[in-house]
Amino acid sequence: MSDVFVIEKKKEILAALASFKSAIRKSCIKLGKRQMMFPGGGVADSVEAFGCTTKHGQLVVGFPDEDWGTRVPIFLNLNPPEKKYAPNVEINIPLEDNRSVSGCFVIDRARHTIVVASRGILTSNKSRISKDLVYAYFKDWLFESTDSDVDSQLISVGVVNSSRLTEDLAEYVAAVNRLKEKIKAGDTKSITTSPKPSGGKTNAWHDGKEFEGKIKAKKKASSSIYDYSHGPIKNSCAEYLKAKFGNELDVKSNVHVDVALVDRKSKKARAIFEIKTTAQLDGQIYQAIGQLLIYSKLYGTENCQKVLVLPERLEAEDRDILLSLGLEICTFEDGKLILQSDKESEFFFKGALSASN
Repeated sequence: MSDVFVIEKKKEILAALASFKSAIRKSCIKLGKRQMMFPGGGVADSVEAFGCTTKHGQLVVGFPDEDWGTRVPIFLNLNPPEKKYAPNVEINIPLEDNRSVSGCFVIDRARHTIVVASRGILTSNKSRISKDLVYAYFKDWLFESTDSDVDSQLISVGVVNSSRLTEDLAEYVAAVNRLKEKIKAGDTKSITTSPKPSGGKTNAWHDGKEFEGKIKAKKKASSSIYDYSHGPIKNSCAEYLKAKFGNELDVKSNVHVDVALVDRKSKKARAIFEIKTTAQLDGQIYQAIGQLLIYSKLYGTENCQKVLVLPERLEAEDRDILLSLGLEICTFEDGKLILQSDKESEFFFKGALSASN
């Protein structure tokens, strides 16, 4: 039996929903009742709303009081008006096995984790967005799971028992909003076009949203090892770097590099960021050491900064080992990249921004 699977029994779905609501209540403040409007003209008159501050502003999570029959919606908004508005994202959780409904809860037994996930069903201007387009856009958020005895790929929205839950929910809403803006502007080519290999290496920089070929062939979900927060952390890191350094440097990715600060003249990376989601000195971090050393030679300037981004702080002894290898260690805290050293500070770029190495 798979270790990663969609919860299908009504009793277990309701238990997962109760855990999700409990996590929201602990992380947010109660805002009272709100009224939700929908593009088709429907109205939800009594929605219990909870709010908290995230790096994207105020996240509001809403649960309707009334019975919605065979599904329970979760309404998500960023920076909405006070009382009456349409949800930015509506995640519908079916109370029975139904793969045609957008949302689901997934249990990862090996990690003792419950994940709020999306099946990639999104609409824009009352029309369904192509699932291939949605999956291309959220390629860094995909994980494999058994869904009604079928091996499927799902989009990780947030981990219920994670301290990052509200930040990940906000990141997902912000990403959905950006996708809808691209579609409205007719800008879907940047999502679906793969950069072409150059000189035998696929090293073309892009904005991190392109889809590299077709979705990978599905593997057995039981063998899947996925970092549910990798996509949200990568997006958060890229948005932070754009805000801080975007006037001088491009924030890019390629098929190897998670995020890079790229010199506009030389097209070489002046800082490369590798994102891992463990703070244990084990296989993931050992892999990251090699990735940063090799990628900095392949794609970087001579003095390219090599930055490892982790979800939490390393033990001092482990941190010092990595620092001795010429790496910089950062954690993403309160919307900022924080350098881990004896004297902690916000990440800073070494050298003159206006010069090319």
